[in-house]
Amino acid sequence: MKKLIIGLLFLSFYTTVQGASPCESSQNNGNSKGCSYNDYGEKIDPCKDANTTAELGECKQFQLTLYGVRVEKAYENVLKQLSKPGPSGTNYSEARRLLIIAQHSWVDFYKNECMAIWSTKTRDSDFDYNECARKHTERRIEELGVYLKASEP
Repeated sequence: MKKLIIGLLFLSFYTTVQGASPCESSQNNGNSKGCSYNDYGEKIDPCKDANTTAELGECKQFQLTLYGVRVEKAYENVLKQLSKPGPSGTNYSEARRLLIIAQHSWVDFYKNECMAIWSTKTRDSDFDYNECARKHTERRIEELGVYLKASEP
């Protein structure tokens, strides 16, 4: 049962990161909760009014999805920057190739890390897989920022 739930979470996360917005993902099932916008065009936080366990779970999944979109954008920005010639005509093609490998490895790492921790916990544990994944994703966004700074002309 644990594997099925985690598999669905991975599929949902992967699908959303590949281009669909959180509001368009299959997780939403046509429900507009979490897809409302304020006067500035920003999504309204679905966690604001979350009270039930199900609402809190949806909230955490929504937040993880947003972090997934952010890390994907950061990754794409770094790849774009590494496609340009660096100072004095430096060619970043090797760095770009290695970053692609590193990003794929990172995805495997954080999923396996959180699954390993989760699999050792009991049902009454307070461990939250989505929170683990979100923390890893947050750190990865910071790490990708280092690439951008290093490759700036």
